Amino acid sequence: MAVARKTRKKRRARPELSSVYYVVQITDWDWSYGFSVNVPKWEERRYSDYRHLLIRGRVLLPTKLKLKADTAELACLPDVRPEDIAHRGEQPPRGVGHLSISDGKLTGSLSMASDALDPVIRLLLAGRLNFLDLYGEPLRYRQALIRSYQIVNQLKVEDYPDD
Repeated sequence: MAVARKTRKKRRARPELSSVYYVVQITDWDWSYGFSVNVPKWEERRYSDYRHLLIRGRVLLPTKLKLKADTAELACLPDVRPEDIAHRGEQPPRGVGHLSISDGKLTGSLSMASDALDPVIRLLLAGRLNFLDLYGEPLRYRQALIRSYQIVNQLKVEDYPDD
């Protein structure tokens, strides 16, 4: 009589997270603002404000990406309140934004601390912010998750790995 054996499903090993630097030279930017009353049925807050900082630029790294998209258009959304940064109760977010490629352009959105918008706009007005340095996952199916970013005045592209 044959004994039935239980078969275990093999678990796949978690793939190692690889990371890539995306560097964009800022060529232009725009800011828009809107304010409205929320419909109680859809939103708990009474009012809603729309503040988007749109940064346009030229993709410098990775060089392979420049073959698919040589320009970038990224929206910074000041949607993170100071109390959200200090909160530790829940599982942390996976990233601060995302990128995607469509029609030969790198596009995406990045969360931003709400109190950082004013100084960033002032520095952009003064011409003191020239590069956007993004760090995240490699593009997969033309999309990538961004874990961190910084907007800086000076940057040496040769100091970054070109993946």
